[in-house]
Amino acid sequence: MQIDSRQCSLSDLLPKLQGEIQSRGVTVHKKKSKIVLSWTKEEDVLLQNAIQLYGINNWDLVDECVPGRTKKQCKDRYYNRFDPNIIRKPWSYEEDQILLKYRNVYGNKWTEIRKYLPGRTANQIKNRFFSHFADLVENQPTQQIQIHSVFIPVNSGFTVIVNSPIFY
Repeated sequence: MQIDSRQCSLSDLLPKLQGEIQSRGVTVHKKKSKIVLSWTKEEDVLLQNAIQLYGINNWDLVDECVPGRTKKQCKDRYYNRFDPNIIRKPWSYEEDQILLKYRNVYGNKWTEIRKYLPGRTANQIKNRFFSHFADLVENQPTQQIQIHSVFIPVNSGFTVIVNSPIFY
């Protein structure tokens, strides 16, 4: 694809890019200021072959085998789609309770919550929350954890008292 140096904005490049994308048979999703290309079956095969060859810790080498994809895209695709440790069965009641519990603690820090749900990706956790619980949580008043502390110098013989559901 030839790009004219005068055309540097995304809106100018979009028609040319869409023509090239349609010739590849790829679906495009325009997302704010970037274009998201869906992965093709051929790219998935290239990714899997590169991972077999170089392993999951050599993303610089893996992305060279998948033209048009960055190492971050390759890594995300692997961990969200092909990682054998991913649980693909339906969510259990216990997993939902853990999700809600740690969502109240960490907010939308899905990678932190992932530590308490082994086998689930941060993306799966985020999707589960927004598809099943976001409306319920939004309708409830926000609960803020209040920490009541008394800090007094140690040499005076007093102690520090913390009254909180979470201990720091």
